[in-house]
Amino acid sequence: MNLHTLLATKNECYIKNSGTKWTPKGIMVHSTGANNPNLKRYVGPDDGLLGQNAYGNHWNQYHPDGQQICCHAFIGKLKDGSIATYQILPWECKGWNNGGSSNDTHIAFEICEDDLTDKAYFDKVYKEAVELCVYLCKKYNIDVSNVIDHSEGYKKGIASNHGDVAHWFPKFGKSMSTFRADVEAAMKTTESAPEATKENGNNLTYPLKNMNISQGYNGAYSHDKHSSGTPADYPIDDCGADSGREWFYCPCDEMKVAHIYGVGKNGTNTIWLESTAPVLMPCGKDYVTIQVIHPNDDTLSGIKEGQIYKRGDKMFLEGNDGNATGYHFHIAVGTGRFTGSGWVQNSNGSWVNQTTGKQLKPEEAFWIDDSFTKVLTACGIGFKHLSVSESLASQSNVLYRVQVGAFKNKSNAEALQKQLKAAGYEAIIKVDGDMDGDGKVTSADARIVSRKAVGLE
Repeated sequence: MNLHTLLATKNECYIKNSGTKWTPKGIMVHSTGANNPNLKRYVGPDDGLLGQNAYGNHWNQYHPDGQQICCHAFIGKLKDGSIATYQILPWECKGWNNGGSSNDTHIAFEICEDDLTDKAYFDKVYKEAVELCVYLCKKYNIDVSNVIDHSEGYKKGIASNHGDVAHWFPKFGKSMSTFRADVEAAMKTTESAPEATKENGNNLTYPLKNMNISQGYNGAYSHDKHSSGTPADYPIDDCGADSGREWFYCPCDEMKVAHIYGVGKNGTNTIWLESTAPVLMPCGKDYVTIQVIHPNDDTLSGIKEGQIYKRGDKMFLEGNDGNATGYHFHIAVGTGRFTGSGWVQNSNGSWVNQTTGKQLKPEEAFWIDDSFTKVLTACGIGFKHLSVSESLASQSNVLYRVQVGAFKNKSNAEALQKQLKAAGYEAIIKVDGDMDGDGKVTSADARIVSRKAVGLE
């Protein structure tokens, strides 16, 4: 899913409803009923990806097309022809799109229609719609049976008399029944969160050697406007062990520099880092993008967009660029890829992290590897810690040994070794206390043990 957020803050529906929250019980799928697949027709103003609407008739105005109307999102084409979803209302804000009581119960989104003959376009928007419904069903625990289209809503008596999307989907062998089946199948194949004791390699671990969080994501100094707004992100400030400058380390197997902002300019220095493969987090498995604010020019100027880092590489030092009270990192995390400018302004006026997925709380994103990070202050955040086996699993030089027997009689050991080799297993006999590998325990082995004890070997 290629999800973006550009709220229709001038629409009457947003103005009157965005301050109240509800829990969605269902999803209603609509299509626009006009031959115009371009998102810019409905979503505005141009964010650099949409393109210019020459007529200014998008829905970010008080009464678009003279109507009291607003859905939660549109699916359609960006100016480069790629497919995206644009959220224009908070999901937890009642919309004005269904024409009945379902406005009080169902999230509504519109798929931009073309001339209804292009299978390639249909397949792409259909897939995007499935992925959007998977995301929303999981986010709000919505049963797939409550995913309906406008025509089904009318038949149930909860929506106005419209035929979408039943006039379009069957042209390409689809229906709302197949759509719901596809949503359900996608939900079942979505990877679940890793268990705390599961051995795996590409964990997303906390990127500093000393955790000293000076402001959590609900911090009254500035972060509460991030976490309580729509959309929200959940930043933390970490100032490291002391008043000096600590390194930010690559926290997974490989990360790419997606974007750098502000270096040599007036804007506050910010860097966005993308994982090049899905990472394992306490909340599940996905690609991840990390936004880090305040590194100084001296440490960012040598970094280029597209640069690749490996786990444990030093990336940049903490700084005080911009409106910072001291050396620290401002860290926010979202699933998916870097998108747009990397920022979007929320309902509290704060500029929050923007990715193609959802924003994560730090405890949902990062594991604590006790062999790497020392926790000084967690600011009350309940981070999960990697077990010893998980920590070792990410180290390439670790060997795991399997023992199948131990005998006082050497002939018994040789008999078992012969059985194992006959079954296709490599097997060796190792004598306890044999330090030099000659198959015997001698005074030479004792000398090796003594030298190891005093650190000479």
